Amino acid sequence: MILQIPENAKTYELNNSIIWFDNEGILYSQPKAVIDDEASDEEILSEMEKFRAITGNKKVCMIAEAHPKGGKPPKKEQRALIAKEISSVTKAMAVITTSSLSRMIINLFFGFKPPDYPVKMCKNEQEAKEWIRKYL
Repeated sequence: MILQIPENAKTYELNNSIIWFDNEGILYSQPKAVIDDEASDEEILSEMEKFRAITGNKKVCMIAEAHPKGGKPPKKEQRALIAKEISSVTKAMAVITTSSLSRMIINLFFGFKPPDYPVKMCKNEQEAKEWIRKYL
């Protein structure tokens, strides 16, 4: 894993990730070692309800670490649902990845339906944080 969870951070566990806020209000998302690739629409919507409860139903600036193994891209039918749900909670997103496979999958996902928020792929947390601060 690239991101390190700060000792004093209050963490929240979702099905596929652990999230926390830093002292600037940036939300961090670290993938779990094992990803559940086959989530149903109901499970996706349930996870997003948890996410909204954690964020106070506000859009957030997010730094997300891509899963190092890339994972499988979501099924075509679910991409639109996931894109819509993520757009409803995201002001801007920096994605940290050092994996060519992850970068390709992320480009494919965002290429099918470009998001209505700024996204940047970064190589490390420092680059991600410097970029995302302008959207706070």
